Amino acid sequence: PETLHCVEYGAESVRILIRTNKGEALKPLAKIASGGEISRIMLAIKSILVEQQSLPVMIFDEIDTGISGGISEKVGRKMREMSRHCQILAITHQAQIACQADLHLRVWKQEVEGRMVSTLEPLSRDGQITELASLLGGEQASSQSKELAVQMLSAAQKEIQPLA
Repeated sequence: PETLHCVEYGAESVRILIRTNKGEALKPLAKIASGGEISRIMLAIKSILVEQQSLPVMIFDEIDTGISGGISEKVGRKMREMSRHCQILAITHQAQIACQADLHLRVWKQEVEGRMVSTLEPLSRDGQITELASLLGGEQASSQSKELAVQMLSAAQKEIQPLA
């Protein structure tokens, strides 16, 4: 028999079952999902919340965990679509997601008087290119990674459809 855990709001609990591959049985999310699958499921849940609720802000803290390449690009586009309904704040290490943003902020930590302090800096277009290039090619961004960053930003801006 299962132990019933009661909390302040009752004794309810939720167990999410998913099928990660065609033809497989439903299994508990907590036991079988990879980091990438959890990221995509979280994006799907938040996407539904944005559509169904009047949420002014949605925060994504490293929604890119466990995903890369083409999936990152799809996640970035989905987040841009969601931004039509609410403000999206995203912390990401994927250029494919970051290039979709209207505004980029660089965040870094530094020690000040023995304590770590986080600093935010709004980025100019050149700053956006430099940061995206570093995500693509490391701290010392090459001319190729900068050119790719320019292409990604331009492509993302072309995809923006005016709101009706």
